[in-house]
Amino acid sequence: MVDDEYVQVLADQIASDALAAHPPCNALIRYGERKGGLLGAAVAFPGAMIESWAVYRRVVSTDVVKTERLYAQTVAVDRDRAHADVYYVDQRLRLLALATDDGFETLVRDAARVLVAFVAAGRPPDQRLDEVETTFAPLREARDDGQPTRVLLGLLPAYLAAWRRALR
Repeated sequence: MVDDEYVQVLADQIASDALAAHPPCNALIRYGERKGGLLGAAVAFPGAMIESWAVYRRVVSTDVVKTERLYAQTVAVDRDRAHADVYYVDQRLRLLALATDDGFETLVRDAARVLVAFVAAGRPPDQRLDEVETTFAPLREARDDGQPTRVLLGLLPAYLAAWRRALR
């Protein structure tokens, strides 16, 4: 069993990476898409520029391999398992980080802690996460298929609600 302090350190690292990939300016892009036309483009452009800078900064400053190595050492697993587990957690947190409501950062960090403990324990059956996984699947599929933001935003509330129930 992994010490809670180590789980927290790992969770904080992975959550910070996920949050860095989705800066708050996404609201500008969403507003621009909703408005459409010249006004929408004028509003979305600065948001896209800021988001591009944030992604660049994340690529330069985030060391996924370092996180995977830390995970492998802490949990005492091989590199392949560390990569798979960190990827598993990261994918769920990145979609959770799309939220823009108050408290979403705390939600991402709390979810990271639960997910890191879950994967470190070998992903045992966990009814608490069943609903989260059920709502994650269509959201990830929509993102992977390049669906418009409005489709993702339509699926996001169910995912957020599932996480809030799981974290109670």
